[in-house]
Amino acid sequence: MKRQFIKLFLLILVSLVFISWLTESFIEREQVRSASIDISSLAGIIGRNSDQSLNLSSGRVIAISKLTWPDDIKDKLSRGEVVSLSNIDNQVFYYWLFAGDNQQVVELGPFALEQDESNLYLSLTVLFYSVFALVLFIWLWPVFSDVRQLIELTNLFSKKRQKIRSSIKSTSVMSPLADSVESMSRQIVRFLSLQRFLASSISHDIRTPLARIGFLLAMTNPENINESKDRIEKELDEIDRLTDDFIELARIEEFHYQLNIQAQNLQPWLVELIEKIQHGTTISINIAVEDEVLIAHDAKFLQRAVQNLLANAVKYAEQQVNVTVCQVEKQLEIRVEDDGTGINPEEQERLTGLYERGKSSKNGGSGYGIGLAFVNVITEWHGGNVTIKKSALLNGACISVFLPNS
Repeated sequence: MKRQFIKLFLLILVSLVFISWLTESFIEREQVRSASIDISSLAGIIGRNSDQSLNLSSGRVIAISKLTWPDDIKDKLSRGEVVSLSNIDNQVFYYWLFAGDNQQVVELGPFALEQDESNLYLSLTVLFYSVFALVLFIWLWPVFSDVRQLIELTNLFSKKRQKIRSSIKSTSVMSPLADSVESMSRQIVRFLSLQRFLASSISHDIRTPLARIGFLLAMTNPENINESKDRIEKELDEIDRLTDDFIELARIEEFHYQLNIQAQNLQPWLVELIEKIQHGTTISINIAVEDEVLIAHDAKFLQRAVQNLLANAVKYAEQQVNVTVCQVEKQLEIRVEDDGTGINPEEQERLTGLYERGKSSKNGGSGYGIGLAFVNVITEWHGGNVTIKKSALLNGACISVFLPNS
């Protein structure tokens, strides 16, 4: 905004200087043409007693020491020039040095100015302010239009919670404000989407283990009480894990400012992560990755995203999960495929948006919820994108994370 203020200040300053200079030049030219005459011309004027327009009333000789004039006027007198001065009554006086005596000045006047000349100052005043008003209008009208557009957009946003997109030019002084409003609208929409997602996830994901606990309690008897107790404890652990995930997801927007993106090799932590997950499942996890894959990323958060992809893949796979890391044009692709039933085609594109959840055809209880939400947000932080399609190799889900190489 400092740059915009300086531009406005300079525009007004330059406009004032230019208009003042133009007006002053015009006035000086008119004064020279109508008021500055030489001594011989004045002698002729004095002799024309019949010319009533001059209205000659008096003439006198004044000591130069009694004049409190600026030095530039006195310099004109010393050079033998005739100086003309006017008063507020539109009367003009003429002064020049007395012949043979440089210490005395001849005053001749007053003469009544012609009507056209007396109106000159009024016309120039009107012209000055008219030109200045025109300059201000030319500058202020686009600003007013931009402000009006922002008001309309914010009013629309108050009725429909959608991202604001203004058509304000980047050269406008309102451009920084428009960018701030657009950024604010995006953040509000993100938080509202997160709120809806959390409300939906909590009511959906926690309800399932609670229903199973209710069923176990109903089926519990003295013979299976120990078994039911163990199963209820597992369900409670699942609720506890989901609660932690909800809390972490609710704070995920704060983590964006903690990113530490550096160019580093992702192969070591990716292999270690897959080996860790493989120990806890009978699903076969295959990996295809080069020994060194340099990419600018935050290892902590990207590892979390890949871990969520693998957890979903293992959860819905029948026997096999494939992980592939490869270069695709100017992007790095991390692709996770499984041989499960996949994701419904009508949900694939929607699930690539922030804070969207889907439903697996294999397991109606969980679906692709919190895990994929983390993946979408973290990938966006890295300037990448997520795609979902059917696996051509395994016929299940195929989720790819694309990250820019630069």
